[in-house]
Amino acid sequence: MKTQKQQQKGFTLIELVVVIAVLAILAAVAIPSFNGYTKKANEAVCLANRSVIRTQAVAAMAADPALAGQIRGAGGDISALLAASGMVNFPACPTEGTYAVYFAPPMDVEVNCSLHAPRENGGGFYAGIKQIYDSLPGYVMGTTLRSKLMELMGGRNVMVNIGGTSYYLKVDRQTGSSEPTLYAGTKFTDWRLSALYDDTTDTWYQYIAGDCATSGRSKADLLGDIAANPQNWQQVSVTLQ
Repeated sequence: MKTQKQQQKGFTLIELVVVIAVLAILAAVAIPSFNGYTKKANEAVCLANRSVIRTQAVAAMAADPALAGQIRGAGGDISALLAASGMVNFPACPTEGTYAVYFAPPMDVEVNCSLHAPRENGGGFYAGIKQIYDSLPGYVMGTTLRSKLMELMGGRNVMVNIGGTSYYLKVDRQTGSSEPTLYAGTKFTDWRLSALYDDTTDTWYQYIAGDCATSGRSKADLLGDIAANPQNWQQVSVTLQ
C-alpha cells in the first residue's frame, strides 16, 4: 500500500519552464498596456488642466481691460501675470510638466505643457470674441463688439491671412442671433464677408463666389448656406497677422 508521501508528485522541470514562459508572456503584454493606459490618463488630465487655465485666463482678460493691456504688451510667457491677477489657478500637471501661457490675439491664450501634446487653445478666435460678447450687458450691436475688440487690440484693426491675402477680422450680431458671428472681409466698414467662421465645427469657410452679403441675415442662415450651396464655399486655414 502506497503512503501519502509516495503519492505526492512535484512539478517536473519542463512544467516549471512552461509556467515561467507563460507568465513572462503575460507580463510582456500586460505591463506595456498598463503603462499605456496610465500615460493616456495623465495626458487627458493635463489637457483638462490646460483647458481650465485657458478658460480662466480668457475670462480674466474680458473682466479686466487693464490686465488685458498688460498681457497684450508683455510678450512671451504670461503665466506670472495671470497668477498675480488672482483670477487664474494653475492646477499641477500629473507628471510634473510645466505650463506656459501665451497671448493669442485678439482675445485668447495658448496653454502649453513641457511634457504633453497637443496644445490647448480651444476655439481660438471665437472663444475670445464670445468672452467679450458675454461680458457686455444687454443687447449687443455689432458696432459695439467691433469697438470693444479694437480697444482690446490697442486701437488697431485685427487682420487675418487667407491664402496669402489679408482680410479684416470682423464680428457682428446677426438678425435673430443670440451669439456673435465671426467673419473676415476685404473692407472693415461694410457688411459683406469673404470668409465665415463656423463655431460648431471650429472651421473657416471662404466664399469663393465673391463677397457674401450679411445684412438682414441670421447666423443660422449664413451657416446654412454652406450646406445648401457647397459649390460657393471652400474650407480654408486662417491665421492672424
